[in-house]
Amino acid sequence: MKALKYLKIIAGAGISLFLMNFAFLSEDKLRWEGSLPRVEVKVHPGNFGPDAGDATQIIATLRGAGLSWFKSASSPFSFSFENNRETAGAPGMDTIECAPPTDPMKKKLSVAYLYAETRPDPDCTGESCVFIWSCTGSQKIARADVQFNSYDNRFTSGSASANHLSLKSSAVHALGHVLGLDHCDSGDTPEYCATRLGDGQVNPNSTAVMHAVRRDRSVPAEDDVLGVQALYGVLDLPFPTEGRYALSSGDVRDISFVIWEMGTRLKTKADWHRINSGANRAVMTPQRTKEEIQDAVQKDLENQTTTAVDERKPLAKVIEQENKRAQAFSSSLKSRLPHLPIDTLRAMRHNLSSGLVVYSLTVKNNDGADPIPNELLEISKSTLTDLRKAVIDELKSRGFSE
Repeated sequence: MKALKYLKIIAGAGISLFLMNFAFLSEDKLRWEGSLPRVEVKVHPGNFGPDAGDATQIIATLRGAGLSWFKSASSPFSFSFENNRETAGAPGMDTIECAPPTDPMKKKLSVAYLYAETRPDPDCTGESCVFIWSCTGSQKIARADVQFNSYDNRFTSGSASANHLSLKSSAVHALGHVLGLDHCDSGDTPEYCATRLGDGQVNPNSTAVMHAVRRDRSVPAEDDVLGVQALYGVLDLPFPTEGRYALSSGDVRDISFVIWEMGTRLKTKADWHRINSGANRAVMTPQRTKEEIQDAVQKDLENQTTTAVDERKPLAKVIEQENKRAQAFSSSLKSRLPHLPIDTLRAMRHNLSSGLVVYSLTVKNNDGADPIPNELLEISKSTLTDLRKAVIDELKSRGFSE
């Protein structure tokens, strides 16, 4: 029998947090494994109620909640909403893997299950309940389950009202608990409150999505962001958080694969050339599936030994040549944009966004014995940013936002 333990959090005004089977001490903060964690969220879209919308709309709302954390937190943590679940509830405990993979090169998949319950549940009387599972002796989260309480509450895909809870707001709060964040309740002593909060997190104020009593808040505030960054670090993403050039859900879908596959392997000068390959791949056949993106990433990794910076040339000469090459490539691609089909433009947007994330990961890991020259990194950032804006402008001019 597996040695498992879990933490149950009931989200909602004035509801207490319950601890099961283990002590949640200040030095025992739960978090997902890895420096670049990615959690695959499996959603059962039934039972959320008619006001929450159809299955497509419910999944889009929940995906938007995950996107809100990624856009606001500037952290390498990401949620992926790729595979839905046909049955309600979550799998049994026997599906939780505590042993490390037998193949050391194989990454352990992190999973969270989201579903709604229409029947009365005395153990879940708030907006939602979050069950966080870990293995005995480990403070790494093994799995998370989120149960939305649609028996006592009516969820809507729109804004909250006197009779409805905002599904997105509730989901953003619940996913904050999945990340490892918490909040204090009225009556908690300062000492007890400190044991419930993640490292770097103060008791959320009324503007935070993790505040115990909130209404229709779906954008993480400073308290929320600091908590996530304390758990998972900071990834300086070169995107605005709002407006015309902010990340879209399609961007984040592809970006999460890039972070998962390439993350910590970006440590040599050859990696800089793979940043530019993000722009080159952008004009190719759209990559719409996880397998296609992984294949492209693997080809980049296999080619890394043949793309190293020419050490025989002075750096100033290399920078000059790369500037000219980048300008020529950018000019050529921009002239083609008005003639490309929408699907290709969409794929280009997502690939260019992924290329900029690879740039950010490279900067984050650019502290080895053979660092990539900052001047070359800036050329890539400038080129990819300029092309991404041009592609988005072209999409907008044709009436498409994604």
